[in-house]
Amino acid sequence: MRHAYFMSLVTGLCFFATALSAGEMPDHVPAKVLYVKDGDTFRAIVTIWPDLSLETDVRVAHIDTPEEKRGSECEAERQAGKLASEYAKSLLRRQQTVFLSKIRKGKYAGRIIAEVTLPDGRDYGSAMLKAKHAIPYEGGRKRKVWCKGEKS
Repeated sequence: MRHAYFMSLVTGLCFFATALSAGEMPDHVPAKVLYVKDGDTFRAIVTIWPDLSLETDVRVAHIDTPEEKRGSECEAERQAGKLASEYAKSLLRRQQTVFLSKIRKGKYAGRIIAEVTLPDGRDYGSAMLKAKHAIPYEGGRKRKVWCKGEKS
């Protein structure tokens, strides 16, 4: 039983990596939310093929949110990060199915970057921006806007 599970996991990982590198991932891939890590990252089970799913971290494309813990630079950022995470949890509820599109590899192993569509059709990143829990981000150096001169 363990061998079959391991082989299906390896097969899924190989398919997912191949599809990502070839740019062949379909749009609107369903993903079941497991839990929110912070305002711009959550853990999900992504269905990459009928009857083939993969558990991975999803980094939301086009936004950056303040860090609540590791990586935070000041108390204001930690507080803003806590609020961003709470709001994220209200949008990305456990066991809820969301849809991922424009999926690409992240810079960290075991993480993908994707646009996220909520069940009601709203774009998750846009909702976070509108609520002022995120800033626009397209990669590269992150802007530190939450501390406003405050030291940690």
